[in-house]
Amino acid sequence: MRHLKRGRKLNRDREHRDAMFNNMLVSLFRYERIQTTVAKAKELRRISEKLITRARENSLHNKRIVLRRLHDRDVVAKLFDDIAPKYRSVHGGYTRIIRLGRRQGDGAELSLIELVDVENRVGQKEKAKTSAQPKKPVKSKESAAQQKPKAPTPKETGEKPEVKKKEPAKAKSGKTGGTKSKSEKAETTQTKSVKAKTTKAKTTKAKAEPKE
Repeated sequence: MRHLKRGRKLNRDREHRDAMFNNMLVSLFRYERIQTTVAKAKELRRISEKLITRARENSLHNKRIVLRRLHDRDVVAKLFDDIAPKYRSVHGGYTRIIRLGRRQGDGAELSLIELVDVENRVGQKEKAKTSAQPKKPVKSKESAAQQKPKAPTPKETGEKPEVKKKEPAKAKSGKTGGTKSKSEKAETTQTKSVKAKTTKAKTTKAKAEPKE
């Protein structure tokens, strides 16, 4: 029973396994991506992220600890000066494993382990947050006028509606010819009939007189 024993043996003894991972770490920090099997990539991710976390604090003590694993001073300088400062705002998740399928021959599952571009990842998260926030609707004048509360009707309030009394129409005087009362209309009809009778009488008299 392998209780309290972490890590993968990978069918190798300790010295062989440590030497292999030291070389893989140097290649990973130099080229920022390498191709290997999935089992080795998972074990390499655990070791490499611990070294990046330690390199975020640039001190002599941390450099000596990292030099135990990385036997290349140029790669150590790149780790402390270029790689680790990018991840100061991120707590973990410095590497990514991409599966590539199986290898011909032994059928081992291959993968690509690479350092994550933190700047793009942070920018994408900020864009996702801004796009997820609901936009406030812009109210136009028409929509604001439509959304004004309407006055309650008398049926809703239960009050009796007020009945408006109709005022009598006033006759307008002048040339415009306003509304005439009944008495004025009767007088005009009488005058017209009298004038018609007088004109008829004159015409009959004129016909009855003999010509000289």
